[in-house]
Amino acid sequence: MSKIIMWLKENIFGIITTIAIILILGNQFSASVELAQYIKDLEVQNENAQTALALSSGKAVYMAGASCTIKTTPDVSPEEVEKLSRACVKAHEQYLEESAEHRSNTETIPQVPQVPAAQGEKSDKQ
Repeated sequence: MSKIIMWLKENIFGIITTIAIILILGNQFSASVELAQYIKDLEVQNENAQTALALSSGKAVYMAGASCTIKTTPDVSPEEVEKLSRACVKAHEQYLEESAEHRSNTETIPQVPQVPAAQGEKSDKQ
């Protein structure tokens, strides 16, 4: 036991340094995971904002379940047409999600078949 205590006294600086490094690395890893999630959330928000901007500008008109029309006059660059088409795709994805939610909320509950009354029993219709 005294050998262990003596070893700890001799190596206390190395032990404390190792523990500190492990804690710092763990903290940095946790922070990088949080940052990555935050960046993903910002990318989604940016995409939604770009979609709203493209559709509200009138350069892309999405008609749910029918079509998406993109203004392609000479002043519209191919890069802008690409952005507008992505806006149409995003709007269609939102439409599909909303319509799927609507369909799942309005599904009818299947009717349970009624068992005919046995002979000798009166049915409700009699």
